[in-house]
Amino acid sequence: HGLCLIHRGKVVMEGKMEAIRRQESSNRVEIEFEGDRDILQALPGVEKVHDWGRVATLTLAEETDPQEILRRLCEGGRVHRFLVREPSLSDIFLAKVGETPPSMEPEHE
Repeated sequence: HGLCLIHRGKVVMEGKMEAIRRQESSNRVEIEFEGDRDILQALPGVEKVHDWGRVATLTLAEETDPQEILRRLCEGGRVHRFLVREPSLSDIFLAKVGETPPSMEPEHE
């Protein structure tokens, strides 16, 4: 089955959900990190940091490799969790229509 995203009466994207998600980059990582918090802002390829203390969400530039971010974090502290977040359908839609995405608060276990 296909999916069709419509904004103001115009189709902005259509296809199978898996294909739509693959088409969009996973440019957010959620980390649980002990170490110097200043390193988060200084990481090359990190465009935005939402830091809640021990947990943070990083928005990466499109060409940034999440594995490189992980490597650098390991050099600067202790990484307890590193999760590449697949964009939600809402995130994809809002990015396509140019509106501000919802809160980027970390997932709670």
